[in-house]
Amino acid sequence: MTDGVNPQMIPETVDGGEECKFQRPRALFRDPPCALPEVCGDEGTCVPAPINQDVGTVEVIGFKVPLSMESNGNNSYLNPPGLPHPEFETGASIRLKASGDTYPSFSLQGWGIEPFETMIDKPVVEENKPLEISWKPPLEELPTRIRINLNVNNHGTSSGWINCVVPDTGSFAIPAELISKLVDNGVPGFPSIIFHVKPRILSKLDRAVSRCL
Repeated sequence: MTDGVNPQMIPETVDGGEECKFQRPRALFRDPPCALPEVCGDEGTCVPAPINQDVGTVEVIGFKVPLSMESNGNNSYLNPPGLPHPEFETGASIRLKASGDTYPSFSLQGWGIEPFETMIDKPVVEENKPLEISWKPPLEELPTRIRINLNVNNHGTSSGWINCVVPDTGSFAIPAELISKLVDNGVPGFPSIIFHVKPRILSKLDRAVSRCL
């Protein structure tokens, strides 16, 4: 957990709607350059670089094996080796609890998701055509969504990608207009399509619910 967000990690949304967006890295620049440990911010400013913070003992409840972690010297947390895979049963109630240190104690709650399996082998990306994507829908009705990241420009640093967050229904079509923008942005090679299953997460501080995602 850091005490801020690096502005360079926040992409620029060029086009798209609520479910799908065409995004690219922001070109943040300052002359003279920012001196470490600062980083470039908006409008040529320099802002402090985010720093990892100690949040105390972190426990995960709901895994097949109890998990407890302490902060290392860099204020980051690593799970011990040897955890089973998957670490949880489908539908399991999973809770992360941090005892607190620099920040007050907090907890996160989620659910065990089913193994994810796509129904496509080698998707073909064509300009002016939507990209039809399918996967096995969940057997149990869980509060999950699917994040789809499509990139056809992974050579060095990526100059643009499509990012979608959609209902976990088993199929979705990335709009043709966004596909065209992605192709027009350049296709030097190393294409990829990455899926993330996103359970609905509840975040609760000691005194109040801070947000629902």
